Amino acid sequence: MDAQKYVDNLRKDGGIIRLAHFDKHGWCDGRGTAIVIDQKESMAMMLETCGRSGVTNVSQGAIVKFSHNDGKEPRIVGSPAYC
Repeated sequence: MDAQKYVDNLRKDGGIIRLAHFDKHGWCDGRGTAIVIDQKESMAMMLETCGRSGVTNVSQGAIVKFSHNDGKEPRIVGSPAYC
C-alpha cells in the first residue's frame, strides 16, 4: 500500500479528523487536521496549526483531547499538551 492510499484509508476510517477550537465565548477561532491516537480516550495529535496559534495555543504536534457534539464537528476541549 502506498502512502496516499494509507492516508485515504485513515480518513475514511476516522483516523484523521478535522477539529475545531472555540474561544471562551463559544466562537470558532480555528480548525485543523489531527490524527487520532486514542479513540477511546478521544485523544489526537495535531497535524497542522489550528487557526492562529497565538490565539488558540494549538500548534502542529500538540496532543489534544476532543469531543463529539451530536453530529457537529468534533471540538478541542481543554488545553493542549506538548512534548
